[in-house]
Amino acid sequence: MELSIQKLSKSYDSLKIIQEADLVVSSGSLVAITGESGAGKSTLFHLLSGLDDFESGEIQLGEYQFQKLNHLQKAKIRGAHI
Repeated sequence: MELSIQKLSKSYDSLKIIQEADLVVSSGSLVAITGESGAGKSTLFHLLSGLDDFESGEIQLGEYQFQKLNHLQKAKIRGAHI
């Protein structure tokens, strides 16, 4: 299943954690996300797994568009695919 994010943004209060990020990961690929403490790695993984909501942009895992799903639907996808 391909994972793609487009123009993904997430802030906490006035602190911009992720700003208009783009990423495409093909099925079967191995990817490492690295960076300093506080760079937004955990926030990115929370967004990609549907544990947290984002302000703008798109997350798509295969046929599923996260911005169109409720928390229960995201939980089912997380249990089956993540």
